[in-house]
Amino acid sequence: MPGLKEIAQVAGVSIRTVKRALSQTGPVSEETGRRVRAAARRLEYRPNLAARSLKTGASSEIVVLMHSTDELHMDKLLGIESVLRAAGFSVLVLFALSETEESHVAEAMLTRRPAGAILFPAPSNRLQSMLSLILKQKLPYVVLDTRLEGVNAVRIDRAQGVEEAVRHLAAQGRRHIAYVGPIADRSRLAGYERALAAFGMPSIVAETPAGSSGANEIENAVRHLMRATPSPDAMQAYSDTLAMTLLRTLHALGARIPDEVAVVGFDNRAFASLAHPPLTTVAQPGRDIGEAAGTLLLRQIAGEKPPAQGWTVTLSTRLIARESA
Repeated sequence: MPGLKEIAQVAGVSIRTVKRALSQTGPVSEETGRRVRAAARRLEYRPNLAARSLKTGASSEIVVLMHSTDELHMDKLLGIESVLRAAGFSVLVLFALSETEESHVAEAMLTRRPAGAILFPAPSNRLQSMLSLILKQKLPYVVLDTRLEGVNAVRIDRAQGVEEAVRHLAAQGRRHIAYVGPIADRSRLAGYERALAAFGMPSIVAETPAGSSGANEIENAVRHLMRATPSPDAMQAYSDTLAMTLLRTLHALGARIPDEVAVVGFDNRAFASLAHPPLTTVAQPGRDIGEAAGTLLLRQIAGEKPPAQGWTVTLSTRLIARESA
């Protein structure tokens, strides 16, 4: 079975460079890294993770803790796994779908003595509890998409995404753009307000309940908006799920979409392209989030000095234009 020596010979580099390139834990140029990985694939190299762990005393396992099975998490998980696998680590996914499962999952995670942990979004109290355990163990970690400050995290610039969407609507000549959604969460609302201020347009906000409940309240909010003078010629929804209720209500009212009212969602869920009409929406950078989290974790494991901003990055969203706006 080929080893690091054979890869080094094919790639024309030192064994030390091969180690750094495959583990992504040291300074290696992008071109050299590609050459090393190509040589490893050509030779069908497979790292012996168990042997490495016995030799070094270090775990080759990363624990990923998930608090839901939301479809949006799958791309993130794919990004995490691809980066860590390329670096010679295996990924163990643990689910804590309720508070009662939290302690069992925490025990399972810590008894395995992983090399690091990646935490998916969770209610702040549950996330704080898990972070306390991780920090006590001095375990390298990254939290995905959290609003907690002062933690190692990959964040999403939702405000930027909504601002881009509202600017897209304004470029179409829309002048009465409403925001429909919960207002306690300002991660999207702030972008809406910035865009309106830039164009000098009035703010039209219809508050609705948080979460996936409250369809009646959403319908009532839309009907109230459409009775106003002037009525909105566009609506930015808090989420794709909420946007589906907007579309249904507007259809029931006989509104022509997008001729009379344009609708934009947020998330780019699988059903968005199947809506009637297909939903324009703001897409989260799912796989990029996972890859960024994996890279941040590997740098911590390698003992790198944290950058000035800490082990935190913020990623932008992307507008997906379809027929609804």
